[in-house]
Amino acid sequence: MMSNKSIRVAIFILTLVLGAGMGGPAWGASSGGVTKEELLELYQEVRETIMKEDIAAFEKMVIPPNPEAKRMTKEDLTEAKGFIEEIFPDPAKSKFLKFDRNDEEALMVFQTHLEDKENISLSAFRFKKKDGRWMLFAKLVGKSFSAQNPAADQEQIKKTLDHNASFRLEAEVKEGAGQAGSAETAGPGKTGSGALTVAQKTYSFAYAFAFRKKALGYEDRTNVHVVLTENQIPLHEIQNQLRENDDWSGFVNNLHLTFDPDMKPEGVSFWVKHESTSFSGSPFNVKSQAEVKGDRIKGAVKMEKPKKIFGENYIYDVAFDAPIISK
Repeated sequence: MMSNKSIRVAIFILTLVLGAGMGGPAWGASSGGVTKEELLELYQEVRETIMKEDIAAFEKMVIPPNPEAKRMTKEDLTEAKGFIEEIFPDPAKSKFLKFDRNDEEALMVFQTHLEDKENISLSAFRFKKKDGRWMLFAKLVGKSFSAQNPAADQEQIKKTLDHNASFRLEAEVKEGAGQAGSAETAGPGKTGSGALTVAQKTYSFAYAFAFRKKALGYEDRTNVHVVLTENQIPLHEIQNQLRENDDWSGFVNNLHLTFDPDMKPEGVSFWVKHESTSFSGSPFNVKSQAEVKGDRIKGAVKMEKPKKIFGENYIYDVAFDAPIISK
């Protein structure tokens, strides 16, 4: 499994600006429809450019997911080489699970880290057409869950492939959202307020929702979790995430607060896309109040002074009047 350092490096590498140069093989261009074999070839060539530390070739095969991030350097590519199996697993050592495509995008999913008997790890890779050529879209998407038994594991894999938006074509997800109906799927309105500041960048949270979950290690204790986000999330996407593993990291910029049955803040975590900064731990030096009334939770949590994460300060001050959503 990936260490915290390797996770940070992998995500950092894949959110850098990679200049999409012209030239290079035009996978699928002549036939009009790219094949799985052609994209596997492209994927392997991307791996080889990392192993050879050839940044010029790498840039010609990869589309950046975030044009506002810092430009990649050869030193970044050298560092990525040390984490090649975490960033781009070897297909020969993985299990191929899924291949979907349309005229503009394609998706491949592997089951990776097959030697790990305690966890199931899935990795998705997206390809997009740019200027008539297929290129790898540089966004790291992975999901892990604890292994149980073959039947339960396969059910969990199927559920992920069928319902997790990160493991489906974007066009398919948008079509499904449209068919569901805007009134049903609009999601919670402006039920949150306040902000998180981390590394001198501020994220404002206008939306909030909550859900109940059995406390880890307790049979008869249920906590209430509040998630504050920058953008409104459709209801069906929230429920899909709840059915998966209520992991919001990599899904949307968020601040996640956990309250015990006495409405005391027990845990806090956040994830923001900017260089994929994340934190999870106990609340530090906070003032809080929260109350559940029916199917809503109302409250506020404020840090009195900042704390450091990876050498950078973070601090938050938020309030919410959020609906409690069921799966």
